Amino acid sequence: MEAAQVANCLPSNCPSGVLCSEDNLVWALWLSYLGDRHGSADLEFLNGLPSPYLEPIISQLRKGEKPNLRILGCEFHSIELSNARSRGVSDEWIERVEKASQDRRAFFLVRRLDAEIDGENKRILEEGEVPELSLRLTGQVISS
Repeated sequence: MEAAQVANCLPSNCPSGVLCSEDNLVWALWLSYLGDRHGSADLEFLNGLPSPYLEPIISQLRKGEKPNLRILGCEFHSIELSNARSRGVSDEWIERVEKASQDRRAFFLVRRLDAEIDGENKRILEEGEVPELSLRLTGQVISS
């Protein structure tokens, strides 16, 4: 996803807001994002989320419709096949990924999760896991 950055002192003084053009057109939402964890501290950075990403949701809200948002509350990190194997991914899945893509061969590892849990008070995904749902979509290996 593209993000807008501001090259002045604004970010440290303003953790959220909007970025506007000279004619007051909203160009992006200014937000704080959680970055990598360094030791026990989380790194936070500030970027603008361009408004075109939000336009489909905003147009539905203007019509009085409830948007159908599909969000996974997690962060993924790509890992090489050898690392996936050592984390318990089966040889069958490794072979399927090798056959699906000649140029990009990697798996997704669940790096971080939000706080949401399912109805039985257990997580659907676990940090450090290579989940099957990230390996396939409608029965097909995700290769692009």
